Amino acid sequence: MDTEKILLLILGAIVGFFASIAKDYFSEKTKRKYKEIEIRREKAEELYLLLESWSNAFFSRNSMLILVMKNEITYNDYLDNFIEEGKKRNVNYKRIDMLINLYFKSLLPHYLEILKQRDTIADIESIHKKEYKKGNINGQKFIKLFNDETIKLHNLIDDFKKEVAIDINKLIKT
Repeated sequence: MDTEKILLLILGAIVGFFASIAKDYFSEKTKRKYKEIEIRREKAEELYLLLESWSNAFFSRNSMLILVMKNEITYNDYLDNFIEEGKKRNVNYKRIDMLINLYFKSLLPHYLEILKQRDTIADIESIHKKEYKKGNINGQKFIKLFNDETIKLHNLIDDFKKEVAIDINKLIKT
């Protein structure tokens, strides 16, 4: 064989070798990208379902508290119901926090707004409870404010779930 053919053969082998490495690299990079998208989509769906469970539990509990405020049930009946319902529900609040902090940091400000609104409602509940313990069992004066703040929270959670759904849809289209 002459030198020119040997050089072409070596050059062909080198090009083939680097082409094979490049193909493997880009193939793995693409696989990794799709795996990351799949994981994020799964986390978004999980977060959406956890938010739905949390929302349902919260509003179920609040509807019972309104019955206390209307003096239709006692606070003890409300607490008994709260405990029983709590056993049935499986809302993992720490998981919601974790998912947002690890996978959806861009949604954190909206989530903090939800928590702030939740705390506003808890303050109303606390004031009502203090009044109830003093013997002022008619909580009619709390109902409108409690309902208004609960509706605000409901709207915040719905908007948040829509943001999560938008995130899921973006991932699906990727």
